[in-house]
Order: sequence, then C-alpha cells, then structure tokens
Amino acid sequence: MSEYSLTRLPCVVRAQPLSSELRRQEIIDATVPLLEEEGFTVSTKRIAEAAGIAEGTIFRVFPTKEDLIHAAISSVMDVRDLVGDIQNINPATPLPDKIAQIFHIVEQSASRIHTFMAAMAGRSHRKPPHGFSGKFTPPKQGHPHQRFSAQTGVIRTAIEQTLTYNTHELTVSPDTAAAHVLTVALASVMTDTVIDPVDSQTTVTLVVRALTGKEPE
Repeated sequence: MSEYSLTRLPCVVRAQPLSSELRRQEIIDATVPLLEEEGFTVSTKRIAEAAGIAEGTIFRVFPTKEDLIHAAISSVMDVRDLVGDIQNINPATPLPDKIAQIFHIVEQSASRIHTFMAAMAGRSHRKPPHGFSGKFTPPKQGHPHQRFSAQTGVIRTAIEQTLTYNTHELTVSPDTAAAHVLTVALASVMTDTVIDPVDSQTTVTLVVRALTGKEPE
C-alpha cells in the first residue's frame, strides 16, 4: 500500500434542470399573482424576476406573452382540484355536513376566480408596455367566464355522484339536487359582494330542508 493516501474530493451534485412541464408551471405560478396585481400590462421582465429566471426563458416555453397570459388564466379556471376535493368527500358523511363541505369547496374556488378576474378587469385601463397591445383576445375555448361556465357540468356531475349515496333522503333526483346545491354555492359568492351574506349554517339548513322536506338533524 502506498504511504500516500489519496484524498477523495467531495462529490458535487448538480441540480437537474426542470422538465419543460415543470418549467411551464413555474412560470404560470409566478404570472397569476402578477396578473391579479397589474392586469394584462404586466411585463415579462417582472414575471421572469418573480419566477427567478431569465426573461428569455419565458419565450422558450411560451411563443408570445399572450400565450402565457392565456395559460395563466386557464390555470386559474382549472376546476380539477375542486372536482377532486368533492369526489374525496366520504359518501357516508351525513347529508347536512356533506352539503356544507361542498359549499365550502365550491365557494373557495369560485371566490378565487371571481377575485382574480375582477382584479384584472379593474386594471385593464392602464397603458400597456411597449410591444404589447394590452387587448385581451379570448383563447379558442372562449372568454374566461365562458370557460368556467363550461366546466360547471363537470362540477355538477361530481356533486351528483357524492349525493347518490343519499338518494333515499332526497325528494328529488341526485342530478336535480346537485344542480340546486351548485347554484346556491355559486350565487353565494356573487351576492356576498352586494348584500350582507347569510351565514353558512343557515344556508345549509335551508338547502337540506328544500332537498329532503325535513329539518336537518
């Protein structure tokens, strides 16, 4: 054995580059709050700073700024998490508690979307930066509100599925009950901005009474 021992150099682990999908989501996540703060006039430089990347990286993922804006809005409008949360409700949950959970899930998501769109609309009058028209061209799927409306069918189906367990308690079909619950949940988000809101427990009581013909236990 040699009298000299070799000193092992520390192994340097290089960070793996993000996949294109993760990079895309990282940029979108940085864009959404900036759109809410500044509207469509937010610069790609600001977005890059928020994402911790070079501005040019944005355009290696998104061909144009408008493509990025459409992707960010689509992300906000995505109801997959909402639907998943409804589907994860325990079917055996007592009906009043189940409806309360559905209300909370739908209201949280709808309120976030409503706040986001209202914030951007309120900032649309600002002068756009050089190189961007500032005019929002709806994506192929339609205007953001239309896109959300189109997805309400998916939400309604998820609610119907979780209410099917309670068919024996309902005076209407699970489909009709789901439509009623979703309508009330969405309406509560809109009316909270113009009238004094009704407390959630009262709302649940009224809905359960309407759907079952009985007072909640």
